[in-house]
Amino acid sequence: MESTIDPCTKILNSDIVCLMAKKFFIGSSVFLLVLLSLWGIYNLFFAQKETSKASPDVPTTETPKTEIKKSTAIQIAIDTPILSPSISSDGDGSILYIDKNTGSLQKLDLASGKKEVLSDITLTSPISAIWKTNGTAAIAKEFRSNEPSFRLISFVNSVPPALLKWGIRYLIWDELENNIIYTYQDAAGKMTLNRALPDGSEWKELEKLPSTPVFIQSIPKSPLIALWERPANNRVGELKTINITNGETKTLFPGKYGANYLWSPNGENILLSWAPEKNKSRITLAMINKNGGEYTDLNFPTLVEKCVWLNDNKTVYCALPGSLSQTAVMPDDFYGQSFSSSDTFWKIDTETGKSERIVALEDMSESFDAVTLLVSPDESKLFFVNRKDNKLYSIQL
Repeated sequence: MESTIDPCTKILNSDIVCLMAKKFFIGSSVFLLVLLSLWGIYNLFFAQKETSKASPDVPTTETPKTEIKKSTAIQIAIDTPILSPSISSDGDGSILYIDKNTGSLQKLDLASGKKEVLSDITLTSPISAIWKTNGTAAIAKEFRSNEPSFRLISFVNSVPPALLKWGIRYLIWDELENNIIYTYQDAAGKMTLNRALPDGSEWKELEKLPSTPVFIQSIPKSPLIALWERPANNRVGELKTINITNGETKTLFPGKYGANYLWSPNGENILLSWAPEKNKSRITLAMINKNGGEYTDLNFPTLVEKCVWLNDNKTVYCALPGSLSQTAVMPDDFYGQSFSSSDTFWKIDTETGKSERIVALEDMSESFDAVTLLVSPDESKLFFVNRKDNKLYSIQL
């Protein structure tokens, strides 16, 4: 006999099965949700701590740590503020300078790194030092009685210091004749160019000068003295020479706005910087020969105060100023020190105009405003003063 199932019983059994399936599904979902919640809590509060303990050098997002590696490409050479560094030509490879903190005249031996005080004389308000190139004497410029004064200080034979006459404004050594050349302003305000013995005696007037400040420089390998008005953006810096042997004067170069000049070691070439635009920050380098001809624009935006010649008389190292304000007026604001630049360092071939970095950008971890560039006698190091702290730094070439 065929068994029969009552339709009502069939429906009831199906409902029971569905109800049990639904309960199982809901229970499983809740259980899974609880497990996921517990896993999230574990990862958030416990696993993160364990990871931090296992890897202490890994910075967290809450307290990021950025370690800047200090560059070794640029080293500090004298870790104290200094004035007027100069390379001695006596062959011992030394830098002469004024220690600004103590007012003493010192020497740094480049081979040993040892410092030596050159004189018992200390300067209370030093401005600069004009060094005899062999390092045997210096003429110190100081503030005395609220105006600049000059004093000869010898480092040999215990020669007592000699105070030069008041009214001297700008002074250089005449190395060929062992004299000094200086500009002098008398009580009436008249300016003249003069020559004298290093102690100021036996002076002789060479030329009458304009009332505006004048720069002078001894031209290497010649009896000529170059002079030009202090660079200014709105003034053409005409370049003149005076022969101190026969007094002959000559206009060497008609000049450029804001022009300043720097002679090569053999006196054959002249690097100049000038301002192509009135009341602007643009500045550029150019070159002329010793006769003022063969003008060549090097298209490199820096000042000669940030450059130095090498002994091959064709290569210069220069600091290229960066971060200049758009309102800066060059070179006036440079002399007024109304800004601080962030320089990079370059090598320029003045014959080809080619330039290349000597310090890579990734090695520039500090900011430098470089002036008074010097090259060691063997040309293995470049030195400069950082105007941000007045300390001396070096670059291995």
